[in-house]
Amino acid sequence: MKPASGSTASPAPAGVVWLNQAKAMPFGPNEVFAALSLDFEDGLSAAEVARKAST
Repeated sequence: MKPASGSTASPAPAGVVWLNQAKAMPFGPNEVFAALSLDFEDGLSAAEVARKAST
């Protein structure tokens, strides 16, 4: 699926195949908590997924 025309979406990092869901909750003027549900490429180890999810 392509982003809508004029979208500010950036490309997914290597290893991420799809963003299933994203939720955000503000915690003040300079803080936001974001929860993401991501699909990763098949064949990645748990360590590779953890590294990609934290960057």
